[in-house]
Parts: sequence; structure tokens; C-alpha cells
Amino acid sequence: MIDIHTHIIYDVDDGSDTLSESIAILKKAVENGVTDVIFTPHYVDEGEYNLKNIEDRFDILKSKIKDESIPIKVYLGNEVAVYGNIRSILMDSKVNRLAGSRYMLIEFPMSTDVDYVMDTIYEIKLKGLFPVIAHPERCECFRLHPERIKEAVIEGAYIQCNTGSITGYYGHTAQKIVKRLLKEHLVTFFATDTHSIKQTRYDELHKVEIEVEKIVGLYEKNKLFKYNARNILLDKKIDVEVLK
Repeated sequence: MIDIHTHIIYDVDDGSDTLSESIAILKKAVENGVTDVIFTPHYVDEGEYNLKNIEDRFDILKSKIKDESIPIKVYLGNEVAVYGNIRSILMDSKVNRLAGSRYMLIEFPMSTDVDYVMDTIYEIKLKGLFPVIAHPERCECFRLHPERIKEAVIEGAYIQCNTGSITGYYGHTAQKIVKRLLKEHLVTFFATDTHSIKQTRYDELHKVEIEVEKIVGLYEKNKLFKYNARNILLDKKIDVEVLK
């Protein structure tokens, strides 16, 4: 697996607390077949998370990975909170796109319905970037209006679902939405959204892959867990064919 959504950099957001915890998480990832990880600490415009510590922590973590000979490649990104402020976000040069590519991971409000989804996608594309919507199955604006997910994909967005959603970790509604999205070929990536060693989701990867393969088949499953994410690392556009 190439995991494109994680909160493993320590002491920068609500994810890993310490360097030792970050290392323990990465070792658990390797044990379960993860080859590459993109760290995506939260970016909240004028919010509580401090961008200036991220690169320092990232460099320290990379050095520790090397010292301990952990066989994993790591990259930097952000999970960008969007609440109608995408223009100001796009002007901030500090925001890290996924592995330095044109792909930007964005998160809409969890518990609030919003009407600026399509405007956000349009503004991101206008900058020559590729929007990746994080876990729409967990966001109110998509739970209330699931048709928006297909509209977003048609508009040019990519969909990242959480591995925990397929197992029911986030509840029956999220699980139901993910299964429907898989059947409609609207999912582009699965990622763990790992925050801590207690909730890594890495021990469940084999189980999740089996469940996804039952729905979409082996080839499509491999695309969702690895091949599509590899295109992010290569900064290549992913072509998505939306079923009518």
C-alpha cells in the first residue's frame, strides 16, 4: 500500500504525540505491507495548527527512519481544511501539496452542510492542481447530499476513502456510502488516516483489501491501494471514467 493520508508527524496536530510513537506507527505500517507514506498534518487557515514546525519534525523523523533502517519512503503533504476560504489557501505558499505534486488533499467540514463544494474544486483546478477530497463518507455535506460526490468527480475531483469506513469503524452510514461509491467506481484512493499507534488501521489492511476486492475485483483493488497513489508520487494525472 501507498498511504496518502496520515497524521504521523509528531507534535504538530491531533496525530502522533512523540517521535517514538511516530516510529512505532511506521514500523507497524511496514509489517503490514506499506511501502510509502505521505504525512498530511492538518492545515487550518488562521487556525490552531502551526506550519512552521512541520518541516523540522519531518526532517527529524526522516533521519530517525534512516538510523533505524526502516524500509519505508516518506513524503510531506497537508490535509487542508476548506470552509469557503479556498482562494486565500491557494495564495499561501506554505501549504504542502501531496509529495510536492499537483495533488492537494482537502477536507470539508465534518458536521456542517456546505454549498461551496463545486466552487472549491473549480478554484483548485483553475490553479492547475488536482483536488483530492478526504473521506467524503464522513462529511455531513456528502452524507446529506450523496449525489454531490459523483458531481465532484465529474467536475474533476478525486475521492479518498478511509480504510476504517469499509470495516464499519466510523459507523454504518459511512460503511454503506463507501460500498456504494465502490460499486459506482467513484473511489480513487484508500488511505488509513492514521492518527496514533492505538488506532493505526494498519493491522486491518489485509481484511480491508479482501472486502474491497469482493466488490471491485483484484485489479481495481490494487489501483485503489497502490497504483493510483503511485501517480501522485510521479505527479501524473489519473484518468477517471465515471459510470453513467
